[in-house]
Amino acid sequence: MTKNNGPRFSDSKEFDSLHDEIMLAAIHNPGKYIKHVLLTTPAYVFSSGINFSRTDVLDMANKGIYEYSIKAEEEYYGNFPDLIISLSIPVRHILSIENLSGIFTLQNIGHIRFKASCKICKKDVLESFSLDLSNNEKLKGMFSSPDLREAVDRYIWDKAWKTANSMRGDISPSICFMHKLFFLIEIKSHVKSFGETLRQLRIYDNAAATHSMPLSQFQEYSFLTSGATRYIGTYLLTPDLRFKQEFESQGFHVITYESEKKNTSSLDSFNVSLASRYDEFAGGKP
Repeated sequence: MTKNNGPRFSDSKEFDSLHDEIMLAAIHNPGKYIKHVLLTTPAYVFSSGINFSRTDVLDMANKGIYEYSIKAEEEYYGNFPDLIISLSIPVRHILSIENLSGIFTLQNIGHIRFKASCKICKKDVLESFSLDLSNNEKLKGMFSSPDLREAVDRYIWDKAWKTANSMRGDISPSICFMHKLFFLIEIKSHVKSFGETLRQLRIYDNAAATHSMPLSQFQEYSFLTSGATRYIGTYLLTPDLRFKQEFESQGFHVITYESEKKNTSSLDSFNVSLASRYDEFAGGKP
């Protein structure tokens, strides 16, 4: 963006109205662009150091279960990116089941006890529970054959996992931690100069990378729960795709803008504020 007290990067004057249209579209429908960014984000962002599921994070994002905030045309360490979008995505506890009864035998199948803890934070997330398989004639018959020992174990563990997952709805709170991310979007109604736009994106990218926690420090659960936010990239939002391949070869993903023309409010009337849909999830079940 053009700012009197910052680097001067601008679209051509004749494209100002289209620039505002794109800006308003992103402000009023951020979910569309958030989803696009998350789907193109490298897997390591979601899984480095601790083995939680990228699929789980994307599932939350696809359902709109996240907090987000948007800053439009605000100063960012001497620069003025069009949009800074911050996300807090809840990551659910990942179950890990422990057998408290030792080796499965024909004598103890009437009272096999398990506990369930979170694989990430190690907290107990379910009360211990028991399986009573004493009336399961199929299982009893399996015990009679030494060749079926592994099948017996698989059968009982399968029952335990099904029981634990059926109890997940009782987990409270269901969230292990909030995965915090942010990214920048630069809007170009018309890419007047590939070189100038690339330089602009690099300036924003360098500023964000310099002032966010390094990737190397996101290797442990304690950092992810500390409230630190990870920078995941600078993106170009534009209907002008002439240089798409060139930008992406330099590491800047291009988001294609398709005109919606549904927003009639003025950009000047936009009040930047926290927009949260997390309340929709707060009372829900994992």
